[in-house]
Amino acid sequence: MRIIWSVLSEKSYLNIIEQLFDKWGIQIVEKFELQVNELLKNIKNHNHICPKSIVLDLHKCVVNKHISLIYRVSKKGNIEIVLLIFNQSQHIF
Repeated sequence: MRIIWSVLSEKSYLNIIEQLFDKWGIQIVEKFELQVNELLKNIKNHNHICPKSIVLDLHKCVVNKHISLIYRVSKKGNIEIVLLIFNQSQHIF
């Protein structure tokens, strides 16, 4: 099982890191990266650990109280990271 990042998810991840660095500094960025890596490890071991959307074939995991990660499990069993979002933002998830 592989973890595959979409172009959009890479952009949203880097955007979040940039915003965290600008507002709170490197320690918060490192904490966020650790949270994401730990979550990805858990998803890789238990790919349906996070709730699945009723409408879309996507799962939403809370990285922390401010940010969530959206992913899907492909037919080949790979984990496709779709997007990272701020929980307060307007989104369909």
